[in-house]
Amino acid sequence: MKVIPYQITVSYSADDEGYVARMPALRYCLAFGETPEKAVKEVKAAAAEMLKVMEQEGKPLPAVDTTLARVTALQPLLNLSAIAKAANISVQTLSSKISRGTAFTADESARIGRVLVAHGIAAT
Repeated sequence: MKVIPYQITVSYSADDEGYVARMPALRYCLAFGETPEKAVKEVKAAAAEMLKVMEQEGKPLPAVDTTLARVTALQPLLNLSAIAKAANISVQTLSSKISRGTAFTADESARIGRVLVAHGIAAT
């Protein structure tokens, strides 16, 4: 399935006894599922069809969700394990130093800095 660059929100509906996934950029685009994953799969399918019809009818598509694009680009960094692996530092060391506020060695700082720069976060 084609990647759809719009935010998806998922919530539980007690009335429906299932999950509702919505794509706010596409008004009225929502779907239900027994699990969050199924609801997301269904809303993506519905969105793909809506976008196809909009394109066929020459209607303008909603602007791309830049927040989603930024978060997607930084996704590997949202996981300490990924940062640690990319910087060749143990997860335990990275986590411990962050939680305790312990300073990184010059070498650790340089390796973490390279990982951040590689993912578009400028060095300060």
